[in-house]
Amino acid sequence: MPTSSRLAGAPACVIALASALCFTTSQPAFAAAGFPERPVRLIVPFPSGGGTDTIARLLAKQLSLATGQSFVVENRAGASGNIGMDAIAKARPDGYTIGITTSNLTMNSALYRRLAFDPKRDIAPITMIASSPLVIGVSSSLNVSSLAALKARMISAKDSLSYSSCGNGTPEHFAGAMLAAAWQVNLVHVPYKGCAPAMIDALGGQVPVFVSTMANTKPYINDGRVRLLAVTAKDRNALMPGVPSTREEGVGDIDVRVWFGLVAPAGLPEDVLKRLVSLSHAALQKPELRNALAEQGYDTVDGGPERFAANIAREIPFWKQLSAKYSISLD
Repeated sequence: MPTSSRLAGAPACVIALASALCFTTSQPAFAAAGFPERPVRLIVPFPSGGGTDTIARLLAKQLSLATGQSFVVENRAGASGNIGMDAIAKARPDGYTIGITTSNLTMNSALYRRLAFDPKRDIAPITMIASSPLVIGVSSSLNVSSLAALKARMISAKDSLSYSSCGNGTPEHFAGAMLAAAWQVNLVHVPYKGCAPAMIDALGGQVPVFVSTMANTKPYINDGRVRLLAVTAKDRNALMPGVPSTREEGVGDIDVRVWFGLVAPAGLPEDVLKRLVSLSHAALQKPELRNALAEQGYDTVDGGPERFAANIAREIPFWKQLSAKYSISLD
């Protein structure tokens, strides 16, 4: 089953989308060797202080150092990222407005009946930046120490437990729904307005089960108030080597990752796109950036426009399928 974790080795043959997503050559020629010659606006479609904002600021710092021009982060939050993405889609395609997007770009096509922009027509992918699996955990008050034990408890006691997520229609929401379906148990979804408040209530035991990001759960690896039961991946994660993968725990289909990528308005001139790709790839090779991402629980993912386009093309129908299967919608 295709999932948002299948970022590495994406088939280059998925090019049907690439022609719609990539730049056009009908734009006026730019002297890309000197690009940028003034500050660049980097739109983040989520609030400041979150994971996307953190990644954007880390990348902006490296791009600014490399070019001598400021890459100014601008937070345009709202509507699960759609407000910021619409601002990117409608900006002048000259390279001076770019943005950071996440898995929400492909998920929102399934969660909303209509968007103000078309993610396949109006957004030009530049490069993937990072990705991370999710973490399934429980409050220590639940007194279970493994995913298998949680399953056994719910099946034998016919318990109806609740799980918290970072919000309606998020990857965490979907992962919980997938777990409930795999076990054929009743896990009641409790959405929060962000991962941080959801984690606070998990620590307090208000919600017994949680699905969250690695960045939010990392500080609590050794906290006695919660237990981290599994990462949603085929293999264990280097940041949490003591936490098994969902495949190890018998639910290999729950292979869900969040990802982050750099985008621009469609219609970007070819030479400017190539310059942005080159600058981004160079930044992603910097140990300072790679180490900073790793400390937050993210794996660096370095891939160009074609690979990014292939990932988008694959994920949109995948999330539409899951949205229909689990009746998850934001309309």
